[in-house]
Amino acid sequence: MIFVAAFGLVIAALLSVGKKKLTGEQLVEMKGYKFNNFFEVKVIPIAIVCAVIYFCYSSTIAFLTVYSKEINLVDAASFFFIVYAIVIFFSRPFIGRLFDILFIVWEKC
Repeated sequence: MIFVAAFGLVIAALLSVGKKKLTGEQLVEMKGYKFNNFFEVKVIPIAIVCAVIYFCYSSTIAFLTVYSKEINLVDAASFFFIVYAIVIFFSRPFIGRLFDILFIVWEKC
């Protein structure tokens, strides 16, 4: 695991990012501390939805771990985590594409 992190740091150090020229209008807009300089306002609603979903998921996971120890079904609970990870790993690319397509359709409406 440490090898992967070290490899990522080496690759990141080797990457180069070109300089971007900003117009005077962009420079004026960047001066000062504004909410929009730090957060993209358009994504706040979906961020709130994701926060609620992940809060519920983390509560379920915390409960499942303690509950499985209480009723001596730790093996079954660990099987759940393995199956969940596999399902997420294989379904995420397809669901991502589906969301991209649905967003394009929704944007046209």
